[in-house]
Amino acid sequence: APRFEPHYTPESRSRMRDWAHPYLIAAVFIAALLCVLVACRRVLDPKGPLVESYGSLPGRSPKLPQKHRSRFLVSLTIAALVLMAIAGYFMTSLVLTQNLAATALLTGGLALCSALFARWRDEQGSGFSQAAGAAARELEAAHSQVRQMTRLVLRIAWIVGALFIWARALPAITLLRQVQILPVVRFIESEELASNETQPPKAQPGQEVAARPPDASAPAAATAPQPAAKPDTAPKPADASKPLFLYDILMAILVGIFAILLVKDLPGLLEFLVFRRFDLDAGARYAISTIARYAVTILGAIAVSGIFGISWSKVQWLAAAMTFGIGFGLQEIFANFASGLILLLDRSLRVGDAVSVGELSGRVARIQMRATTITLWDRSEMIVPNKEFVTGKLVNWTLSYPESRVDVKVGVAYDSDIDLVRRVLLEVAHANPNVLKAPPPEVFLMEFADSAVLFELRAFGLYEYGRLVLLNELHTAVFHEFRRNDIVIAFPQLDVRLQPEENKAEGTPSQAKSV
Repeated sequence: APRFEPHYTPESRSRMRDWAHPYLIAAVFIAALLCVLVACRRVLDPKGPLVESYGSLPGRSPKLPQKHRSRFLVSLTIAALVLMAIAGYFMTSLVLTQNLAATALLTGGLALCSALFARWRDEQGSGFSQAAGAAARELEAAHSQVRQMTRLVLRIAWIVGALFIWARALPAITLLRQVQILPVVRFIESEELASNETQPPKAQPGQEVAARPPDASAPAAATAPQPAAKPDTAPKPADASKPLFLYDILMAILVGIFAILLVKDLPGLLEFLVFRRFDLDAGARYAISTIARYAVTILGAIAVSGIFGISWSKVQWLAAAMTFGIGFGLQEIFANFASGLILLLDRSLRVGDAVSVGELSGRVARIQMRATTITLWDRSEMIVPNKEFVTGKLVNWTLSYPESRVDVKVGVAYDSDIDLVRRVLLEVAHANPNVLKAPPPEVFLMEFADSAVLFELRAFGLYEYGRLVLLNELHTAVFHEFRRNDIVIAFPQLDVRLQPEENKAEGTPSQAKSV
């Protein structure tokens, strides 16, 4: 940079000389930097009120060496600017100071936005402490994902803003658009880059170009008539592909990273911003989150492909090959993927539902692209392809109703009072707090068996409480109440008569024994 020679126009330079001397401007600038240096050292004092109040915020507890390091770096930067201005590089110091001031304002604005959003997030998440169990863990996970997404967006905004601010001071940043990677690695000048957009396309190799006669004013010589040109049946050369620059690669990497992180934290973002405002069950939330993640993944892939210049016309052959493969070897995978989308849309199977597949029962844990994971009651996991749920049969215990019926079957002796038995069974059902009042419990005399009169108590309870737990409570209560009311629980009995052979031969009456 010139020593005290700003790059001004002659008119602006003459106006500047009218009211101030360049050395006076430099002196004022250096004095202002010294004042800023003193102010920053006082503000960033580790024992000062600002740093102490910042460290007392939740999640903000910088260590003492970090506080001294920040103060030292800021002071060193301002001192370097002062020394550059004293050494004569006034314009360089001035430009760097302007950019640093703009960067500081950008950082402060983003920090203010982060603090306001964190305050609003804490107010919205004040109900986290009221939830318990799995709901509290899900809300805390959503809170963490929203916090990570906020940090990611703020960092990207700061990087983009800093590049925009420093693009004029660091011309090397703009060179990223001129470093061509494909089809060959070379550096393209700005004039060539601008002319490529307006000049006509060059002739392809193998094509003949009519030569212009050296003397345009001379009359063209008579030539023999040429035979009629044959129709061009050869395939036309493909259009030249779009050149790939280093800037495109960096942008594709940034877009891909942002899409991946967005897909990762999207469920928590939807939970915090959307789902809490609507009365949606866990299955609906999981379905919406999964479909949204699929959509973001597809949009991210399209965005990255567009940056690289990959259009539909260039991947038609790949789509045709995939269609051919789907028709033969990949039809099961495609069928499972389509079945997973059907399950998410029609919600005949939701996350958290209790289902029975064959002889196994459990809860739906995850509905993925290819298969569904069911956690069985013994804590093992069963992986079932999605196609089985669409084309096969299954029992969903909690699809439409949260309650489930349990049946208590008991047999009493034939000499028992059946009215007393009915009354005792109903009292047992009404006395249990886990038995629902609607639908009310019922008692039926089912059968006159060989050794007992069979009764059946039918009661409804919430499936979340547990069918086996409720059955255990009712069986135990029935056993104690029957014993207290002298009701005999029947068991199979068999009368056997034994007659010895010697008594049968002598004709004497035999003694009968019953077992």
